[in-house]
Amino acid sequence: MKNKLENTWQPEASWGGLILAASAKMRKTMEKALIKAGLEHLSLARIGLLNILSRRPFTQTELSSYLGYQASSTMDFLNRLKKRELIQVIINPEDRRQKLWSLTPQGQQELKRAKVIVRYRGEKIDDFLKATKVSPKELERFREILQAFLIYKL
Repeated sequence: MKNKLENTWQPEASWGGLILAASAKMRKTMEKALIKAGLEHLSLARIGLLNILSRRPFTQTELSSYLGYQASSTMDFLNRLKKRELIQVIINPEDRRQKLWSLTPQGQQELKRAKVIVRYRGEKIDDFLKATKVSPKELERFREILQAFLIYKL
């Protein structure tokens, strides 16, 4: 029975399946590139958080709100990066009761390396889209659709 069920589901037959399959392919490609660069401990989500912290220090509450995570999930996320010495806790000089999370010098270096990889992988996707001979107008419409999908409540 299992084989019959496996043969009936074709993810690429639906928009949802196509989006999932494309996302999985992109994530695997990114993970391989990060591993090759010795950054296997970073995910796109962790790179995103490091990027946010590269702008300025944030409180845990601010980060939770910004990321849309529960406070406990955010703390787990932060503690994992802190163990790797990529981020640190500092005391807010304006309010000594408040803890701020910021990048360490090592975190800044790893973020810089990760951004090169992310940018390169993004350029490969851009190259693919150019090679498909899709018009700039079609690409812009595709971008609009993807951006709308990201804010759509499923």
